[in-house]
Amino acid sequence: GSHSGESSAAFMQGSIAEVARVVAGRTPSRSEAGLYGGAIPWVKSGEVNDYRISSTEESITDLALSQSAAKRIPAGSTLVAMYGATAGVVGLLEVEAATNQAVAALIPTGRITSRYLFFATQAGASRLMRRTQGSGQPNLNGKMLKDLRLPIPPLHEQSQIAQCFESLDEEAETMHGSLQSLRHTKAGLLQDLLTGKVRVSV
Repeated sequence: GSHSGESSAAFMQGSIAEVARVVAGRTPSRSEAGLYGGAIPWVKSGEVNDYRISSTEESITDLALSQSAAKRIPAGSTLVAMYGATAGVVGLLEVEAATNQAVAALIPTGRITSRYLFFATQAGASRLMRRTQGSGQPNLNGKMLKDLRLPIPPLHEQSQIAQCFESLDEEAETMHGSLQSLRHTKAGLLQDLLTGKVRVSV
């Protein structure tokens, strides 16, 4: 309920299963013709990147969807890599797509905004990964994700929180770009100095 003291209290908690549908992906058969190269982007776990996903290396056809248990995942869903090198990494899907079985899609229901779900899942997945680290097999599964508890603030606060993280992400991107170009400049300068092309006068 919303009584007056609520703003200072901690947010309500809820499991992912209460605010999103968790859908595992599938890999259509590669030996059958007509399943790959269609119009539906197909996300593999290595493409889940802590960021927004708008293009994929491979795509599948409508036939692939009808033949395998792969499902259409709407844009705005959060994707989580479940095992492999990127296990625990989270991405925000920006196009309608399908995923392979190493990727779980969290499709938000009305109680949560897609951008807030993405950031809250990033935080939650890293907690889960720390918990599984000791087991020698840091794999996630659908049940772990469904049971994962998230703070669920009111919708308007979800938007504000997401906004805050988005501007941090943008800043990080800009810094990353500057860092890349600095490294590039340094590499060129090192080369020039070490080959005597540029002299440092003493």
